[in-house]
Amino acid sequence: MSGEGRTSARSLVPVSLPPGVPSDDEVRTSLRARATTWIALLIAAFGLGQGLLLALHALGLWHVASFERFERPWTLAAVGAGAGVLALVYHRRFSPSERSRAATVVAVAVALAIGLLLPAHYFDVVVPAIAWAPVLIAAATCEIAWIPGTFLIVFGSTLVQHGWVPALRSPSALVTTMLILGLVVLVRWLHDTGLREAAAAHARALSMTFHDPLTGLPNRHRFVQRLERALLAAALPGQGLAVLRVDLDEFGPLNRALGRPIGDAVLRSVADELVDAAGPSLVARSGADDFLILLTDLPGPAPAEQLAEQLLVRLQIPREHRGRSLHLTARIGVAFALPGEVAEAESLVQRAERAMSALRVGGRSRIWVGPEPIAVRSDDRHFQISQALRGATERGELRLVYQPIVHLASGRVSKGEALARWSHPELGEVGPAEFIPVAEANGTIHEIGDWVLAEAARQAAAWRKEGASDFVVSVNRSPIQFRADGDGEHPCLAQLRALGVAADCIALELTEGIFLDTDASTKERLEALRRAGVGLSLDDFGTGYSSIGHLHGFELDLVKIDRRFVQGIVSSDKDRVLCKSIIAMAHALEVKVVAEGVETEAQRNLLAELGCDYVQGYLFGRPMSAERMQALVLAPDGARLAEPAPAPAPRPALRPNS
Repeated sequence: MSGEGRTSARSLVPVSLPPGVPSDDEVRTSLRARATTWIALLIAAFGLGQGLLLALHALGLWHVASFERFERPWTLAAVGAGAGVLALVYHRRFSPSERSRAATVVAVAVALAIGLLLPAHYFDVVVPAIAWAPVLIAAATCEIAWIPGTFLIVFGSTLVQHGWVPALRSPSALVTTMLILGLVVLVRWLHDTGLREAAAAHARALSMTFHDPLTGLPNRHRFVQRLERALLAAALPGQGLAVLRVDLDEFGPLNRALGRPIGDAVLRSVADELVDAAGPSLVARSGADDFLILLTDLPGPAPAEQLAEQLLVRLQIPREHRGRSLHLTARIGVAFALPGEVAEAESLVQRAERAMSALRVGGRSRIWVGPEPIAVRSDDRHFQISQALRGATERGELRLVYQPIVHLASGRVSKGEALARWSHPELGEVGPAEFIPVAEANGTIHEIGDWVLAEAARQAAAWRKEGASDFVVSVNRSPIQFRADGDGEHPCLAQLRALGVAADCIALELTEGIFLDTDASTKERLEALRRAGVGLSLDDFGTGYSSIGHLHGFELDLVKIDRRFVQGIVSSDKDRVLCKSIIAMAHALEVKVVAEGVETEAQRNLLAELGCDYVQGYLFGRPMSAERMQALVLAPDGARLAEPAPAPAPRPALRPNS
C-alpha cells in the first residue's frame, strides 16, 4: 500500500486543473499585466501632461521659466505626447509575463535613443521620464535583478553622453528622482505582495477544487488523478491495484431525521475511521455518503478484501453523539486490476461503483470482490443492445424464422408464425426476449416491426404464388407500435398495398392489453383491419386479466392459449379445465383456437380431444429458416406433421344462462 504523497508517481502525470481554475503562471501573468497597465497609465499621463505644458508654453498661453531656453518646444511636445500615446497603445502587447523582459528592453532602447540624440539642456524636462520609465516597467514585470541593471544602463548612458546635466543636480530633479524612486519601491512591494496573496488564494482555490470541505479528504477528481499516476507507476509484474467503494446505508434518512449537523459529524467520524484503517492508502470522499480507497502494490485482491472486512467491522461499532447511539452499516465494492488490464483510471473507479450497485439488492454489510459483477455485465449489455439496435435492419443483421402451425383435424401445416432473430457481429446471437423489450424502450420497435411485416408479407405472397393459396403468416405487433399507429387508415394496410400483397395472407398477433382498450378509435382500427382481410389473433391468452367476455365487442379470428397452461394440461387438472373452458368459450364466439408450446404426443392428443383447432410447438418443429419452411408449405399434397385428429365428441349446446 502506498500513501497519497508518493513521489515516484508524482512526476509521472502533470496535475490537470478543472475548467475555470487558473494555474500559477496564469495568476502571475494576470498580476503583471495589471501592474504594467498602471505603469503605462503613469507614463502616458506624464508624457501627455509634459507635451500639453510645452504646447501651451509655445502658444504663449502658459509661461514656464525653465522652457525659455528650448529651441524647438513643439518637437519636445510631440515627443512627450507620442510617448504617452505609445504607452497607452502598446502596453497590452507587453503585459504577459513571457513578454515583460521585452517590454523593459523596448523601454531601455527608447530611453537610450532619446538620451543620445537630444541636447543636454533638454534633460531638465525629459530625464525623469526617460530614466525612470524603464525602471518602473522592470520593477512591475521582471525579476528583481533587472531593476538595478536597467537603472545603470539608462543613467550610465546619460552620464557618458552629457555628463552631469542640470536635471541630474537641480533640487527639483532630485525631489522628482526621490519621488519616482519611492514609486519604484512601492510598485515592487505591491508586485511581490500581490504574488504572495495570489499564490495563497490560488492554493485555497486548488484545495477547494481537489478536496472535500467537510472531511478534508481528497475528492473524486483528485482521487482519479492519483489513480492515473498509480496506474503509470504500477510497472512491476504481479503488482496490482484495487479501488474500494464504501457506501453507507440509510445515511439519507439519518440526515433527515437527526439533522444535518449530526449527519456532518457522522461523516467526519467515518472519514477518520477510514483513514485510520487504510493507513498510508489514499482515501477520498466521492459523494454524499460514498468514499473511495486506493490500494497499490497488491499481489492479488485478497488484501483489499481483508481491508474491506475490517472496515465493515469498524463501521458497525455504535457511535455516541450527544448521548445518542448511532448504528451504521455499509456495503463495499472492490475492483482489482493487474498492470495493463485497465487503461483509464475512471474505468477502474466505475468498476468498483458497479460492484457496489450489485450489492444494493443483496442486503447490508456485504462485499463484492471481482472483476465484473453479473449485474454490471447485464447493465452494460442492455446499453450495448440499445445502441446496436439502431440501424440493425439497414445493416441486414435481422432475419426471420418461421414456426409451423398445424391444423389438428388434417395434420397439415396451414399457418406459420414469423419470428425475428438478430445476429450482431460483436454481441452474437441476441434472442427476441432480450432485444424486443429494449427496442420497445428506445423506440426502434417501430423500425423492426415494419421490417418484420414487410418481410413476412413478401414471403407469404411468394408461397401463395407457388401453390399454397390459403397459407397465412402470423406477425407479432407490439402494443407500443400499435398505439403509435394513429387514427385513420392503419399503416399495415398502406404497407401491404405498397408491397402489392393481399391483406388476407397476414394475421396480426396482438396482446390482450390492446383489446381491453376502451377507446373507440382502437375498436374502429381493429374492425378496419379485419374488413380489409387482415387476420386478428389474441396472443398469450390467459396470462393477464382478460377473458372471452371482455372481447365480445371485437371480431377475432384466433385465440392462442399460453404455453404455460398447455405444458401442464396432462398432469394438472386445473390447466386441463382452463384449456377446455377457453376452447369452449372461443368456439361459442366462433373464434378458432391455437395451443402454443405443444411438445409431447400426450399433449397433442388431449388437445384434440378437447376440440382445439390448431397446435404449435417443438413437437411439430422449432423455428426454422424460410427455405425449410417452404419445403413443408409447398410439399406435394401438403405436409402432414401429425396424424389427423379424431373428430371430437359432440359438444352439448350451451344453455342461455350457462
